Amino acid sequence: MKTCIYVDEGKTQIVLTPENEFEKNIVKDFDFKNSNVQLFKGSFSDCQGGWARLYKYDDSIIIKCDYNRSE
Repeated sequence: MKTCIYVDEGKTQIVLTPENEFEKNIVKDFDFKNSNVQLFKGSFSDCQGGWARLYKYDDSIIIKCDYNRSE
């Protein structure tokens, strides 16, 4: 996934551009009309058992999308 950060006139954009079919399917799955998007600062790290754990370090920007789907 190509990632671009564009800063101009006080606005910041983070652009994610898929490069293969797997990444295209991830981007396609974002439901912009029925989602709640939140931004967080923190870090994730892999841990035992295949889980990812959130740490309180401010190394990363985390974009969280909660889908309000009625499935």
